[in-house]
Amino acid sequence: MTHSARNPDFSAAPSLRLRVDAGLHGRKTGEGFYRYENGKPVAKRSVSRAARKSLPPVWIDPTNAARHAKVCRHLAGTAQVDTGAKPDAGSLAIVMPTGSDATSATLAHGLDPARTIAVDTMFGPAPACTIMTTPAASQATRDDALAVFALAGPSYLIADSPGFVAPRVVATIVNTATELAQRGIAGPR
Repeated sequence: MTHSARNPDFSAAPSLRLRVDAGLHGRKTGEGFYRYENGKPVAKRSVSRAARKSLPPVWIDPTNAARHAKVCRHLAGTAQVDTGAKPDAGSLAIVMPTGSDATSATLAHGLDPARTIAVDTMFGPAPACTIMTTPAASQATRDDALAVFALAGPSYLIADSPGFVAPRVVATIVNTATELAQRGIAGPR
């Protein structure tokens, strides 16, 4: 019996199985979680200077000053910032929820879910930005969000879910460490 058969927590993720089955073997094939050219990962999307002028202004949720400043620094020089108390009709609205989904954060702020995205600020948005969209977000909103953040560095789009990828990974590590301490395998320290 393999270790993963005894404990499903250690088995490969279904998304990894799909990538392997599709032949997306990373550097071996030039495609995987990243696209590779000459053995080096390359950005999947870039935005020209001409395209910048067509990007919408960005409204960043001002309720948490530290997170607001972090996103403003990340987007400095790449996007026009909408500084109103609420976003203008043509602005891309950005919320930064902690532990909730993009839809809940959007509705809590009274924003239009079709023009609002959520950004993970736990470890980002630099060097890479994780963008979560609401189910109501239009394709234009998704494209605008990726384009705005692509100017500042790599960006990744995920579906609406409670919490982002990085916080979930950290929570899993903490839960595993807690279980080890509870079983007496290791001490809390």
